[in-house]
Amino acid sequence: MSLKIVNVVANFSLGKHLDLATVAQKLWNVEYNPCKFGAVILRQRNPTVTVLLFNRGKIVCTGAHSIVDCFLACKKLVRKLKRVLKVAVKMNEWKVRNVVASFKLDHRVNLVQIKENVDNGLFSAYNITTCHYEPELFSALQIKIPNRSILIFTTGRIILTGFIDPIELNAMYDNLKKAL
Repeated sequence: MSLKIVNVVANFSLGKHLDLATVAQKLWNVEYNPCKFGAVILRQRNPTVTVLLFNRGKIVCTGAHSIVDCFLACKKLVRKLKRVLKVAVKMNEWKVRNVVASFKLDHRVNLVQIKENVDNGLFSAYNITTCHYEPELFSALQIKIPNRSILIFTTGRIILTGFIDPIELNAMYDNLKKAL
């Protein structure tokens, strides 16, 4: 029943434009098809991430299982670009944009009852005031908090997205465990 981070997305700028064709030629594990997508897709191992390199020097890193791994993967990429392309680049304005985490309760959950409780204000102490549940359209109860989303399934699986601050993520995890 512990919280597991399944995806971290961060971005940063290199401060320089990139020649994507050259990047694609000189790096390993890359995909580049400018007719389909305007970025180089680089798959990196250890830590395992997927990196998108755009020609204006913007970088998006996704797929890491921790914020630290995401940061280390970005640092590794910058070192690789310096070495292979022989250009002076650095990591500017690195920022986590999204963290996706999940956990599973040790019991099933009555989503209709949770919706009624949210509608009656019983979750307002946790900043949860509205939710959406239509089992004909989607099997999870959806809770929207500004810039964040929580999905609760009848199996007890809970997915949290949009959290950036690990303290806030852990606080929501603790609150949901208590409330459910």
